[in-house]
Amino acid sequence: MINLTQEIYYEYIDDVTVEIFNQYKWALSRLGINFDQEILEKIVYCSSNLEGCFQAFCGWVLRLQENGEKLGKETLKETLLKALKENWQPTDFQKQIIKKYQYLFTESQYFFWEKAKEILGYALREELIADILENGIIIYRENINLNNLSPENLEKLTNFKNYLSDFRD
Repeated sequence: MINLTQEIYYEYIDDVTVEIFNQYKWALSRLGINFDQEILEKIVYCSSNLEGCFQAFCGWVLRLQENGEKLGKETLKETLLKALKENWQPTDFQKQIIKKYQYLFTESQYFFWEKAKEILGYALREELIADILENGIIIYRENINLNNLSPENLEKLTNFKNYLSDFRD
């Protein structure tokens, strides 16, 4: 995942900014934020309340998703930029909804590992997968022949690989 201090040339990036970014980058990415130069610069130059802006934004998106609304990447980007510019403050409801979806904030490898258990089932995950890298690449166990999988298990694996590919797009 992205390293803020490597991506943005800036004489000094506050350690607190980096720490807050690292705490929220997984959720922001999973909610559809693409960390382009404009977003990263706005994060670095956010003068105060970075965590509050992230919480308010994440809570806003999660509430919309719970109501079945889908937002395009451009809308998400513009809304995050607006939140950072206008110094959004999270409501109590937004903080509660973030707690409900706390799993979104976990590092990708753990997140993907748990999603593999959900999609494949524990036994099949343990049989097939040795590791899943941060970028969603599957490392299979040695001596695994995917051609020997049952059609049902092959379909589960295909579904999981499709799920992972959404994070690489």
